[in-house]
Amino acid sequence: MNTGIYMIQNTVNGNAYIGQSAKLNNRKWAHFWALNNSTHFNRHLQNAYNKYGKENFRFDVLLYCENSELTYYEQKIVDTLSPKYNIRRECVDSSKGITRTEEYKLKLSKALTGRIYSEETIQKMSLAQLGKKVSEETRIKISLSNMGRKVTEETRRKIGLANKNMSDETRKKLSLINTGNTNMLGKHHSEETKRKISLSHIGMKHSEESKTKISLVQIGKKLSEETKHKLSLANTGKKRTEEQNRKNSLAHKGKKLSEEHKRKISLVHKGKKLSEEQIEKTRLKNTGKKRSEEIRQKMSLAATAREEKKRQQRLQVQP
Repeated sequence: MNTGIYMIQNTVNGNAYIGQSAKLNNRKWAHFWALNNSTHFNRHLQNAYNKYGKENFRFDVLLYCENSELTYYEQKIVDTLSPKYNIRRECVDSSKGITRTEEYKLKLSKALTGRIYSEETIQKMSLAQLGKKVSEETRIKISLSNMGRKVTEETRRKIGLANKNMSDETRKKLSLINTGNTNMLGKHHSEETKRKISLSHIGMKHSEESKTKISLVQIGKKLSEETKHKLSLANTGKKRTEEQNRKNSLAHKGKKLSEEHKRKISLVHKGKKLSEEQIEKTRLKNTGKKRSEEIRQKMSLAATAREEKKRQQRLQVQP
């Protein structure tokens, strides 16, 4: 059994906090996670934790009981021990195990619409949800209820700030949770969704740290031929700024291409005709450049091969 009444106690002065939970292991982790991050909803407990330190607080299960008995026993223990860190002495019935009618749910939904919760209440709601596993049926219901809902600019801003200040530890946990997640496999965004995602990213500037992380994630990834073709089509006709060209040039400086890569680039450009503008840009770009002996030798061999090819073509044309 993992349901019961627990106590978080300060071993220095004996002060305590009494609570109830249907998942005691999860609740212990949730409390100490919030305390370690100075985000606990109970300011008295948080202040004491900051003052005395983690090593002077312990989590004990006082008794195990059924869901329906949680509030009864919590109230009895609170009345008996008068814990200093419990802000409210009246224990609220959690209503665990009670099935509500659809009519009741609809009335409750209407009553709560537009209500603004305090930070303390939001924190409590967050702790209550930690560790819960949502069934597929519930996921579908949540998805359907959110369809067509428009998120306000204020909400978007809050979500953005919350994600921006996410710790590395939290990012790592989210990464582990989503590893092997196949929810989007076989699914495709609609054109409207793609357009919205594209518009939301316009003007977004990544920090140097973010760029480095993105770069590391992409290392070793092999793109399918279909993906390469899509990227090629997406970039066709795009004109890059001088700043972008300069950055690309710096990024590729010193890189050595494999023979296979060179062959592919050669095949891609085969038969392409450069415009007068491109020829002029290339000429200006190469003016004053000092080439190594190896590059000069390769260019000389390439020129000789071209001349030989032209000569062979002329011989074939002659009667």
